[in-house]
This record gives sequence, structure tokens and C-alpha cells, in this order.
Amino acid sequence: MLSFSALRLGYAGRAVLELGDFALPAGGQCLIAGPSGCGKTTLLYALAGLSPVMAGSVSVNGTVITALNESARDAFRGRHIGIVYQGIHLIKSLSVLQNVMLASYAAGLAAQETRARALLSRLGLSEKLHAMPDTLSQGQAQRVAIARAALHSPALLLADEPTSSLDDASCAGVIALLKEVALEANSTLVIATHDARVKEHFADVVTLGGGA
Repeated sequence: MLSFSALRLGYAGRAVLELGDFALPAGGQCLIAGPSGCGKTTLLYALAGLSPVMAGSVSVNGTVITALNESARDAFRGRHIGIVYQGIHLIKSLSVLQNVMLASYAAGLAAQETRARALLSRLGLSEKLHAMPDTLSQGQAQRVAIARAALHSPALLLADEPTSSLDDASCAGVIALLKEVALEANSTLVIATHDARVKEHFADVVTLGGGA
């Protein structure tokens, strides 16, 4: 599960976001919504342990990640948190399959080629296993990023603005894929977006206000 309590987030000593208590059960799905600049990515990165908090705590799957040192947070993230970044960040010199399996190497875990192949097949990319990233469409590259984030069946799956540059059909497809992959792995899913089209797909929505 995911929970946070009395969070204060910011930078350079200035708080930009203050939140109370919140919890999602294992397998729960939530949308963080709000306009650009309201702190969505700041919150998402705090939930991933990628940025420090000024006050409060974040717990993932029973571990208080805000109490861990940086190296311990990095190790925990690699094993228990999957992230689909706003920039897809595929390695151009690696094939599709190698890009997905990179998640194992980065986390110091044994390669999971069978799992990687199965995920890519489920996402309609079985014929692209050995293709290079620069031969993929934007939608295909995004599906590779989703497979990479889901490789280890993470306790927490995070996605930052996954639909902002997509048309309506592609938007609905990406959200459906993220929800399906999270459900299959019993991952808690959190998506941060300013895309109003995504709201209809989630019952649980955290709305952040004005610009920061």
C-alpha cells in the first residue's frame, strides 16, 4: 500500500505543497490532478523517494521510505517502485527487450527475460523485441516504458503525465494499459496529470490547486 502523512514539499527552503494524511491499499488506483505548476510532479517524485521532503513521511508497502538514507531509498525503489517518466528515456543503443530488462540490471536483480518478453507481448510489441528505439512510434515507445516500469511487479507504479501529447484514442489506450498492468501485478497505481480526459477513468482523484 501507499500512504503519506503531513507532507511538506518544496525546494530552496520554500514550501510549495502541503498535504494531510492519505492512503491507498495494495492494488488501489489514484489520479493526482491539477494545472501545470501545481506540484504534481513534485509530489510524485516524493512518493518515489526521488526528492526529499521538508516534513512528513511516505510509506510504500510497509516501508517508511522517507526514513531511509539515499542509497537505501535507491535500492528500495529499484525493487518495489516502477516509474513511467514524462520523458520516455529509452536507451538508443539498446533494443526494446534490452531496454525493458535494463530495469533488472539497474536494481541489481537477476535478469527477467521471460517476464520482459511476456509483458512486451501483452502490450502488443512481440514483433518489436529486437527493434531499436528510433524505429518505434511514440505510442510504441511509451508501451516499452510501461513494460520497463512494470517488470518487477512493483508494489507502487507511478506515471507522470503519460497522456499529455496523445490524441483521445491513444490517451484512453495508455490509461487502459497502465490500469491493466497494475491490476495484473496488484500494484498500487498513481498517475499525475493535468489532462482532464483522464479523470473519467478514476474514482479516486486528488486535486491540487493553484500554481507553484
